[in-house]
Amino acid sequence: GFSLTPQLLYFFNNNLPIGAALNLEYQDADDNDATTFFIGPVASYYFGGDKIRPFGEAMIGLGSAKWGDKYRVFGMNLNAGVSYFFNDHFALDGAMGYGYRGYTNSDDSNAKIKDNNFGVLLSFTVLF
Repeated sequence: GFSLTPQLLYFFNNNLPIGAALNLEYQDADDNDATTFFIGPVASYYFGGDKIRPFGEAMIGLGSAKWGDKYRVFGMNLNAGVSYFFNDHFALDGAMGYGYRGYTNSDDSNAKIKDNNFGVLLSFTVLF
């Protein structure tokens, strides 16, 4: 599967961007493909450095999923990594992350699925 998470962030200072993110995921299962989307707030914190800057990031969100049935989703991502800033407007990010998804069936609130995952992330950041 894969995940795509575009973010719109505002830097309150050189180290603290806060904003919103949209998380889109696709998982290819044996008998059922899953598509998940959720939106919510995101905050990052960059440490020291000029070109190479370690960071931590957290996102929570609410959304929906289709996995055979329809589900309501609560999602959370926690990432830690390093960004290499080519200039003031473009960076390459590498990180390790943890993701949690709580799925509740839209037709039967007693039918719930919990998903925990870890992953390696590679992304590009464009700053305005």
